[in-house]
Amino acid sequence: IYIKSEEISKVNRVELLNTIGRIVKVIDNPASTTNELSLKVSDLPAGIYFVRVLSEGNTQTMRVVISR
Repeated sequence: IYIKSEEISKVNRVELLNTIGRIVKVIDNPASTTNELSLKVSDLPAGIYFVRVLSEGNTQTMRVVISR
């Protein structure tokens, strides 16, 4: 999963949650020299997940589908 943003340097945490709200992956204080972060999901089963991006004073949640 790739996350692109002009303000990627302000991201404090990225969480990947399953459909019951359990956090299955976390990136704390991601370091990026570009406007893009990547989250490896090759070890997860296919399905619907939610990506939560927490930054300075802002939280965004997006639905993603992992298919094989």
